[in-house]
Amino acid sequence: MREERLWVPLLTHFDPAARVDPGRTAAHVRALRPWLSGFLLAGSTGAGWKADDAQFEAILELGYDATAFDASSLLLMGCLRPTTAEVIARARTVEATYGSRSPAARFVGLTVCPPVGATTQREILDHFRQVMDATESPIAVYQLPQVTRCEVAPETMRELVGSGRVHMFKDTSGEDRIAKSRVLDDTLWMLRGAEGGYAEALAPAGAYSGWLLSTANGLAPHYRSLLEASERGDRETAAALSSRLTRAVAAVFELAGRLEAGNPFSNSNRAIDQVQAYGEGCLEAPMPRRVDGSALPVEFVRQVRRLLESEGLAAKTGYLTQPVP
Repeated sequence: MREERLWVPLLTHFDPAARVDPGRTAAHVRALRPWLSGFLLAGSTGAGWKADDAQFEAILELGYDATAFDASSLLLMGCLRPTTAEVIARARTVEATYGSRSPAARFVGLTVCPPVGATTQREILDHFRQVMDATESPIAVYQLPQVTRCEVAPETMRELVGSGRVHMFKDTSGEDRIAKSRVLDDTLWMLRGAEGGYAEALAPAGAYSGWLLSTANGLAPHYRSLLEASERGDRETAAALSSRLTRAVAAVFELAGRLEAGNPFSNSNRAIDQVQAYGEGCLEAPMPRRVDGSALPVEFVRQVRRLLESEGLAAKTGYLTQPVP
């Protein structure tokens, strides 16, 4: 897990019948692979909370697509369900599937949130211990209070890391309490999932080793450029790019919040990916489909394209319209 500083919770592409579209998803993966190696399937952005069992199993099958992934790709599987029993059921499905037939990518663990609505740290700790007792894979802990309505506290995380099973932590809260507490030093690979302030979050000035960002679905080249600028000590370039990305993403998410249907994370990133996939033809191409098979509104995609263009982040020629070598 420590081999990659930029991860993406991959969008799951669907057809009008709400079936997973493996061909479209594979094309998306191929477009991302020059820029990153870390993929989370069935995360929040990838419809992990909403996917039914058949859709989840189809998402699992994506990991076997050798036209999309190879052994250099790192694969996390999201087990995002509200209760401990449901998380264990999903986790066992993952281990049984990938244990009987290895995926094309390197499977590196399960992503697990606290149970929805937990009221005490003891309840959260018991949840993770039960999941670990029922499984064998490494665990990535996902802090997502926007959905779970609870948070793993720093001392609870210390106990989880002490188990030897927890190797990664993603925080989408925006509060960064565990990272700021510094209780874990460098014993945990910590990735920021909250959008905005990208350059500021990175060590050594910030507390994170990298990012696991929903917007990497459409903006991965720019995040890679930001990482490279940071690594060579070019703070001015990193800060300028971080500001452009922060403005664009905040504006897109604000637009997505006005839509009546769908997950704002998924809606935002489906629209951004539509622009990057089809370039200047993004409004004439078929609109992307959500987990229920419904299409994104054309006007929403139009506005997202304008926002990306205003910050110089929109592709003119999309990855689906480029000639095949």
